[in-house]
Amino acid sequence: RRMDISIEEDILGDLIKTSKQRELSSINKRLKKRKRKLITIDMEHGDQTTIVDYSQYTNKKPKTTPDDMEIESEDDQEEEEDGRNKMKLIQIIEEFYVGEEMIEGYDLDDDLIDTTNIRPQEEDPEETENWELKYDGFYINQGDIEFVLVQPEKKVAAHALVSNLNPDIEAAIEILERAVPPEIATMSRYPVEFDPQLTDIAEVATLNHPKGHLTKDIFNRLSTFLPFKESTLKQRMKKLLAKRRTNEAVEVAKIEQMKILNDIKSHINHRLVEIGSEPWTWSKDLKNLLLQVYKATKKVHDVKYADRKKDVLGLNDDMEAVCKTILSYIPSGFTSKEEINSIIDTMRIKSKS
Repeated sequence: RRMDISIEEDILGDLIKTSKQRELSSINKRLKKRKRKLITIDMEHGDQTTIVDYSQYTNKKPKTTPDDMEIESEDDQEEEEDGRNKMKLIQIIEEFYVGEEMIEGYDLDDDLIDTTNIRPQEEDPEETENWELKYDGFYINQGDIEFVLVQPEKKVAAHALVSNLNPDIEAAIEILERAVPPEIATMSRYPVEFDPQLTDIAEVATLNHPKGHLTKDIFNRLSTFLPFKESTLKQRMKKLLAKRRTNEAVEVAKIEQMKILNDIKSHINHRLVEIGSEPWTWSKDLKNLLLQVYKATKKVHDVKYADRKKDVLGLNDDMEAVCKTILSYIPSGFTSKEEINSIIDTMRIKSKS
């Protein structure tokens, strides 16, 4: 098939400026070099054969070929080469101007696309959960599409590796396995909504290991339904477990802090009854309790920010909140925040001496 194509000079110029510059330029030069020559031949009348001397019209001598082969002139060769150049040019232009939809798949409505033997995947009876395509990726197939049978033992091999897991660990893993959706297989990041279950697994696993380690068989089991690397899961589990233990320690410290504050309140009420209408003074027991509540508050702060640098300002803010709580136990005007802090500083110095 031969075809002619004309391209505006400005379009061709734009194309040449692209990454296809050299290839387009070469094709363009070959197209411009095509030789055209108009010749006039006097035809013999009647049944006589007109014989044309090729050398009369060109400087090159005609090629000698056997009688049973078709004689192909240099012009014919040039036209064929010219046709190939045009087809190549069309291909390059299509690569530049084709839309995304055409790149992503075939245009089944195009007459040039042969859809005679098209075989939609969803209609293939062999495409079941136990069958997979023999080759991965995108490829052009000739003939029947090849499938391979996935042996059932391959799918349960991962479970076989972890059959000796501690029952408590396996139970925690099964809770997570039931919770995660099937689409987790396509996720690139672990969804934070399942952090509690992952933390439970980490806690049970470390409690059941003599050195508190997360062993490889746990991650082999998790890999049967989670598409994340062992290193990623291990790092996340350690971080989540550390955070949980920090929160638990903070809660314990806060309980101790609140216990001391309740003791202070009780001693203040007793002291108010004891002094009656006399001016307010701090008893020795109350001063000791102020030191204890400072230590408890510092412990809450230190546990909460154990993985950070010492935050003195944060501790001061916590103590200010404690002072406000203590002042709420005493009638207004009896004492002040500055007096409470002064007593605490004095008791701290005495405890160190």
